[in-house]
Amino acid sequence: MNEESVRSLQTHLTAISHYEDQEDADKVTQHMRGLKVLLEHQRVNDLITEDAFNVLNTYTDELIEEWQ
Repeated sequence: MNEESVRSLQTHLTAISHYEDQEDADKVTQHMRGLKVLLEHQRVNDLITEDAFNVLNTYTDELIEEWQ
């Protein structure tokens, strides 16, 4: 995983954490959906390992379900 990929993931996760703290379900799910798009882009372009993709994608799905 390159530095740009890590930075993109960290940015999304920081925003998600911020909105979780505010208990803003709409913003959490919006950013989680954006994270799924980012993860898919990184997977397709070999910027993330398949294992990391699977873990983060599953985590993302679980959080979307929890906050909906």
